[in-house]
Amino acid sequence: MLRTLPPVVKLKCLDSDVTVSPGEEHATFRFRLERTKNFDGPMRIELLEPTSSRITAEPIHIAAAESSGSMVIQIGEGFDCSRDVLFRFRATGLLNGKTQLISEATARLAMRRVGNDEH
Repeated sequence: MLRTLPPVVKLKCLDSDVTVSPGEEHATFRFRLERTKNFDGPMRIELLEPTSSRITAEPIHIAAAESSGSMVIQIGEGFDCSRDVLFRFRATGLLNGKTQLISEATARLAMRRVGNDEH
């Protein structure tokens, strides 16, 4: 593995916390690629290791020379919404058509708590 400093490209999740209510079926996470002038190629972003079989997401692609995109996380019926979930996303691309670039970012899916309002 070759780790460059500064990074040639860095994945940033613009939404470090996305809050959903119990019963919501999806959440959207927005991303930005911080690119150097050395890399303007396309990148694929995927959700790594979903914490539940009820969480799914299709990978997204950010086109060459573009820097932003959004991923929709599907939340299946019966998902345990009693706790927050930390997601890890990975962006991959090729530098000069041969060297693989990888950058990762994390974000939290926060579950809105239903309070007991007794007055």
